[in-house]
Amino acid sequence: MIVKVNTAYVVDNLIKDHDVILGSLKVLYRVINSDNPDARDLELLIQFFDSFIDKCHHAKEEYILFPTLNLRLFPFEGSPVYVMVTEHGIARYLIRMSEELLRMWLIIRTRVQDRH
Repeated sequence: MIVKVNTAYVVDNLIKDHDVILGSLKVLYRVINSDNPDARDLELLIQFFDSFIDKCHHAKEEYILFPTLNLRLFPFEGSPVYVMVTEHGIARYLIRMSEELLRMWLIIRTRVQDRH
């Protein structure tokens, strides 16, 4: 089944997503550069990265935009879409690593606080 996609609408929506994502990265920068980062803030940001960036934004790109580009402009292998899909995989990895690093940081911080 072929579904027609209003590419301009999709691209506009993705651009708005990018503005939200850039804003969230500014918040992350402020949190991690504060004198005493709040673990809950970091947890919420990581959850946002997973739910909004990956499961919402990346999904729109991977299931709507990229197939449209591949059908209209170029094959997948070696294309800019291939590069972006690869970057999405890297982003997923970084989200998982951030979850693990936060978990380890909380364990270490708790142990240090218990010693004092």
